[in-house]
Amino acid sequence: MEVPHPLVKVASFCKKNNIANLEFLSHLPGKLGGLVFMNAGLKEFEIFNVLVDITTTEGVLKKENIEYGYRYTNINKPILEASFTLESGYDVSRVEMFKKMRSNQPSTPSAGSCFKNPKDDYAGRLIEAVGLKGVMRGSMCFSSEHANFLVNHGDGKFEDAMWLINEAKKRVQEKFNILLECEIVILETQH
Repeated sequence: MEVPHPLVKVASFCKKNNIANLEFLSHLPGKLGGLVFMNAGLKEFEIFNVLVDITTTEGVLKKENIEYGYRYTNINKPILEASFTLESGYDVSRVEMFKKMRSNQPSTPSAGSCFKNPKDDYAGRLIEAVGLKGVMRGSMCFSSEHANFLVNHGDGKFEDAMWLINEAKKRVQEKFNILLECEIVILETQH
């Protein structure tokens, strides 16, 4: 039996208890700490819209003491807990809207959007324009459904993912003079 994704559990709890404004959680990859860390969301629905505070390894941080913006926060400690404002009125039409917004995104395992959209452009368009949409390196590739999604078709390796990320940055910089900024957080271990 497949265990439900943690965010699906949160979304199901919200539905069951008629809690509004977190409907989008079931349609995002990742875990709650990561979503708060990068202020994840879908267009105007960001996690910081309903965040009250977080608990880190160094104590509680109120939302007003955290710098945040589009896919950005200045949080630099592991997030242990997050508190949100509660409002009644779970909205099924929002769920459908979120589902539709994600319909052009791959169902293949991924880390979500690889790069932040540059001002007045789209990372997926740029990656496609430099010929990397659907390009494989090992089991990793920029999705043929949406070029800004780095997907894993099996036994993807860190080295292959990094090669694709660096190749996209290089090609987009050369062709458009735009430096792509990673939306995903890359953790490297020392050997």
